[in-house]
Amino acid sequence: MKKFFVLARYTPDFFEALIKDPSSDRREHTRRLVEIAGSKMLDYSLTRGEFDFVVVQEAPDFETLAAIKIAVESTGMVTDFIILEDIDLNAIASKSSKILESFKAPGE
Repeated sequence: MKKFFVLARYTPDFFEALIKDPSSDRREHTRRLVEIAGSKMLDYSLTRGEFDFVVVQEAPDFETLAAIKIAVESTGMVTDFIILEDIDLNAIASKSSKILESFKAPGE
């Protein structure tokens, strides 16, 4: 399983629905949605600022998160669903180093 971070915004339609049902447990609804997709929610935080919430989760692959994005945004309740993937910077640098071993700049 890979670790992902999701940032997104709620829409005015979401807020209208929430006002009608202010006891709605968004953390629980999000956890169930994530589990249905075959992932595991590690954290869910409502945030003040550019995004309304952040979800940290483990999923088998990026495609799983992309499927969640399409499903959730299709409801009209969420927008600007951004998926960030946890990376191993040292592994990336190691691969870059190997690539550069055989790289020749123009004129070399």
